[in-house]
Amino acid sequence: QFFEVYPNPNTGQFQINYWLKGENVDELEVYIMDVLSNELFSKKAYFNKNIADLNFTNLNPGTYLLLIPEINIQRRIIIH
Repeated sequence: QFFEVYPNPNTGQFQINYWLKGENVDELEVYIMDVLSNELFSKKAYFNKNIADLNFTNLNPGTYLLLIPEINIQRRIIIH
């Protein structure tokens, strides 16, 4: 399994690169949490050739948690 969120930090435009041997992923539910683990919102990430574009420019600058429970992923993202 390979998972990457980039560029990080940035102004809110992220890409997810996800690859799991033997599986094609079309979409995953992504949750954005604040640093106190409160869910702010969730959205679908739609993948094209293992890459999904995510726009979080509506969030204020700060540190957030990006969760994808379906594949047991948690990453810190920073918006400046």
